[in-house]
Amino acid sequence: AEALKKLRVVDATLHGQDFNTVKYLYRGMQNMQVDAAKLQTLGGTELAPMSTTADKEVALKYARSTYPLVFVYETLALTRGCCIQYLSLYPTEVEYLYPPLTFLSGGVSTPYVEDGITFFAIKPQMS
Repeated sequence: AEALKKLRVVDATLHGQDFNTVKYLYRGMQNMQVDAAKLQTLGGTELAPMSTTADKEVALKYARSTYPLVFVYETLALTRGCCIQYLSLYPTEVEYLYPPLTFLSGGVSTPYVEDGITFFAIKPQMS
């Protein structure tokens, strides 16, 4: 977890022009239904490392299922996971990795459905 947090500094150095601008990341999940009211009020914590992508189409591919869900992460500066594209087996997916125990704050907007896929906007927070 500490290594991922330190890699964010490296990412900020390499991509300084983008560091302080809002960037949207996506995480597609299969057969997931979320209690929107509970998540918006209380938020939630991911216990494991969490993979996201800057490519919405990649997230949509991972979400394909009976109950597709895509989390839309609104990130800025140190709320963004570290880009591990150069380490990834699939570098075209532009993967951003978050450490375990990342808190996900709901309430950014109301979940919406588009083409049968539920989208839920959240803000990640790392300690």
